[in-house]
Amino acid sequence: MTSKVFVALRVKATPERAFEAFVGEIGMWWKPNPLFQTTPRAPGLLAFEPGEGGRLTETLANGKVFEIGKVTVWEPGVRLVVGWRQASFTPAMATQVEVLFEAVGEETRV
Repeated sequence: MTSKVFVALRVKATPERAFEAFVGEIGMWWKPNPLFQTTPRAPGLLAFEPGEGGRLTETLANGKVFEIGKVTVWEPGVRLVVGWRQASFTPAMATQVEVLFEAVGEETRV
């Protein structure tokens, strides 16, 4: 089965700054909830390893690092594509997250 979900919002920042905040500050703005819980344990801290081939990881309180997905597209200020895998996913389950950064006047549509 294939499904797509589209979400958009505008932020008061340039596309470059919005991208930088999205990847560099994800641990500060990401609010864990049961729907998108990556592991059955208490939520940890999310972080990106920059560049294509980098990872999106969650570091748990005990220091264990869970790989959520690999970055397949890293275009600062333009586009980010990363895999998303929760611990409960079977090996056949895969999700891809694509984030676009588009200037709209003095704002950026993310």
